[in-house]
Amino acid sequence: MPPGRLLDVGCAIGTELRVAQERGWKVTGIELAESSVRIARQAGFEVHAVPLIEAGFRTRAFDLITMNHVLEHVAHTPVFMREAHRTLADDGVLFLSLPNVHAWKFYFRRGAYAWTFHEDHYIHFSIETLPKFLQRHKFQVIEISTSRWLDFHDRPENHSSLFQAINNAIERLNMGIEIFCLARKM
Repeated sequence: MPPGRLLDVGCAIGTELRVAQERGWKVTGIELAESSVRIARQAGFEVHAVPLIEAGFRTRAFDLITMNHVLEHVAHTPVFMREAHRTLADDGVLFLSLPNVHAWKFYFRRGAYAWTFHEDHYIHFSIETLPKFLQRHKFQVIEISTSRWLDFHDRPENHSSLFQAINNAIERLNMGIEIFCLARKM
């Protein structure tokens, strides 16, 4: 995807804004944590300290919208997703990363909270449910995957066949801790 206009929802201190800007993107952020907004603005980034639905961006303002561990914290997803759809260009792309409710580690939790995430997570997704959710909100999944258990490929001392087998199984079963998804506006 050629550089264009990027909105990072939940941009924190602007680390991903910096990387995108260095690659030619015109960047804008949204962040609700005041201390993070201050740091990102001091770094020279345009950061709005309001929720997406209050930001007032023009229609089709962005070519790419990124949301890294944001969607699960949104209490009113229909309104939020309508606004994301409205502000995304007609051929725009949405990138999401979020916790995977079917991650391997949740099978090992015990007790009353075995299947819960943080209490500020209002909605939960798996690699099966996220595409359905996105389609309901007029987005078509381009690519979706989960993270691996261990990222050991660049460390030769960790190339044991056991770890490779575990990683391959987690990847094949879509049980990685995070879901990564690219979706196009329909």
